[in-house]
Amino acid sequence: MKPLPVMDHPRPLVILGAAKAGTTSLHELLLRHPAIHPFSRKELHYFDVVDEPTRTDYFAHASEGLPPSSGNTWLLEATPSYLRLPFVPPRIAAVIPDAKLIAVLREPVSRAHADWFMHTTNGDERRSFMEAAIEELRAPVFAQLASDPHLCRALWLRHLRSLGTGLIQATTYLIGGLYADQLTEYLRVFDRRQILVLFFEELIQDPDAAAVQIGHFLDLDPAPILGGLPKVNQALGQRTAKMARPLMRPQTRRVLRRTIPAAVRRHVKNGIRHFDRPPELDQAAAEMLAQYYKEPNERLGELLQRSLPWGHHRVNTS
Repeated sequence: MKPLPVMDHPRPLVILGAAKAGTTSLHELLLRHPAIHPFSRKELHYFDVVDEPTRTDYFAHASEGLPPSSGNTWLLEATPSYLRLPFVPPRIAAVIPDAKLIAVLREPVSRAHADWFMHTTNGDERRSFMEAAIEELRAPVFAQLASDPHLCRALWLRHLRSLGTGLIQATTYLIGGLYADQLTEYLRVFDRRQILVLFFEELIQDPDAAAVQIGHFLDLDPAPILGGLPKVNQALGQRTAKMARPLMRPQTRRVLRRTIPAAVRRHVKNGIRHFDRPPELDQAAAEMLAQYYKEPNERLGELLQRSLPWGHHRVNTS
């Protein structure tokens, strides 16, 4: 499909995911550049939620005060679910075929564990990580529905509606790391030159090198986005602070000291302090999933024609 003209809007730039792979940090980093402008919110969820997406409606979600296109300017959104959902790539290509896309990939076992921990701390997930992984291996929901985009989207919308209810539906963690399959779907509808693949581990280790890559990809001077990643997406730390703040008020502390034994107070304090720390990944789960991802990782390396920045058993659970 021939790309549409940019017209009066900056060119669309989409961070596709993966979830729990630094997309929020990358989004904030790119917004430091004067040629990159935001939508009304980071996670627009336009192409996975809107029934009949159109180009006009899509650009209507840009932030207020967005200047008209002047030279090489970009309009940025970052919706991490886009990468994993097989019905999304053709929807994006149909509406913004002139877009450029960035995918950030993370070692898949670490990514799955981080995703599970986020849902656990949000109160949406009650299974252990091993339980959730085994259930998904026995019935890989989204993988089975990849050939039926309408059914897959219906299941995804049901999942979104269940978030925050404690009755989460169709949560999957492992399929989010099957990057070769996901990128292949995008390469069916986009030119390879429109897609930049970064790695979370390399982004964290050398953000300036990633900034140079992005500058070249977008034909922009990388200088405004040099200097390291911003510290963002501290949602778990904010939850701890929110929990602890009422307990730190002087009046509340006096009441607690009078009514609750010191040993109990210490136990609660330690619990709050460690609330943000993910549990250690079970070694059996790590080995099982390293084997699960072995072949998909090999296909990813072949697709990208490069070695991956992680080994089969290199797992970071932070």
